[in-house]
Amino acid sequence: MFDEIRELTLQLYLPLLAMMMEDQRVSKAEIIKAGENALQLIRDHELYEHLDTKKDLDVYRKLLSGDLEALNLACLKKTIDMYFIYEEMGTYHIANTQTSYWLSAKGIAIMVRYSDDLTFLTKLQEQLSLETLEKAKNVIEMIAKDKQVHHIHELISLINDIMRLDPKAYELRLQGLQMIEKATLPVYDQCDLSNQMAYGLMTADKLNLLNIGKQHLDAIKEKMAGLEKCEKNDLLIAKIDSNIGAYYQGRFKLDKNREDIEKAIAYHKQALQMRQSLQSPTVANSYLTLASDDFYAYNLTHDVNYLRASLDNHLLAYERLSNDEEAYKNLIRIAGTKIMLCLEDYDEAMVSSIYDDLARSYVVAMAHYDTKELRNIKENFKESLELFKNHPCSHERYDQIYRLARQIDEEDGYFEDLVRRKL
Repeated sequence: MFDEIRELTLQLYLPLLAMMMEDQRVSKAEIIKAGENALQLIRDHELYEHLDTKKDLDVYRKLLSGDLEALNLACLKKTIDMYFIYEEMGTYHIANTQTSYWLSAKGIAIMVRYSDDLTFLTKLQEQLSLETLEKAKNVIEMIAKDKQVHHIHELISLINDIMRLDPKAYELRLQGLQMIEKATLPVYDQCDLSNQMAYGLMTADKLNLLNIGKQHLDAIKEKMAGLEKCEKNDLLIAKIDSNIGAYYQGRFKLDKNREDIEKAIAYHKQALQMRQSLQSPTVANSYLTLASDDFYAYNLTHDVNYLRASLDNHLLAYERLSNDEEAYKNLIRIAGTKIMLCLEDYDEAMVSSIYDDLARSYVVAMAHYDTKELRNIKENFKESLELFKNHPCSHERYDQIYRLARQIDEEDGYFEDLVRRKL
């Protein structure tokens, strides 16, 4: 038993020491601190509970509490031997960065597992970047293997932040779902967090991931049905319905089955009706998802009524988002949909509004340094010039288009030249 406790203390110590070496340096005071943390955490471990006699307990206390400095020196020696640590200018360094990150992740996982001190987890989340992404993923992977998970809200928040940097890291969503099942949570919180993780699978281009997400959505919707009826619960049910709609939209992208897109529309309308009845600002989200559904249905059927419905939903969303700082993104989609409608059925007034929409959205996109949406504006502008292949362009319209070309032009005058050639 004595050897097991000693070995466990060493196992705790190594990652805790590395966790404190975030900048690849650590002082003697931090080494002592790591040892103290290891002693504190081991008291919560099952081995401590299995100490059978007072003699064992006395030996444990004497060894690990009474001779802390000796423990630290022993741990440091083992760490140096195992992980190629070298001393320079009075501080210790881990030579291999990947090893350092892995050990640091292990330390954070230990603190989450055995302690209420979330300082290092918070620091990791605040400083999350492409350089620390792998370490953050390691933290989640390590904790997902535990039999029980604590601090689940903070961990799910970290997963969401990681996914913003790496949207294709679907394995993290699956690990998040596993952790939620192991956490002790009220039903609402369990459903809310599971819904977040399941929704993250809906952008996958693999049917098995979509199906896993759908299974979880069905399960949590059934759990929500057992809760009392109130606005908070109804809004979560609406969100779950919307995400089930996203599942069918995702399936449609894979198989182009009309039945799937019709189911997507049905679930998104169901969510919209619930949100409308509650006068929730999330109705704008429903209009946007329905606009996407209708657009996909148009691409499949070439039924212009779907395209008109898509524009109507975009406009309803924009009406509610007009004061939102990112409403310009919706305005760009509106312009693109109008272009497609005018290619189907030319409308002079709508054509004029296209260039107004693009001009307004360009100013805001520039202010946001949004290179992705600036590219979309330029693509829409180029596409709009096709409208005049079979329709005359008045002097007034030409002036409007040329002003916008100069506004969005690149240094080589590409768009000005394009307008002169096309019109």
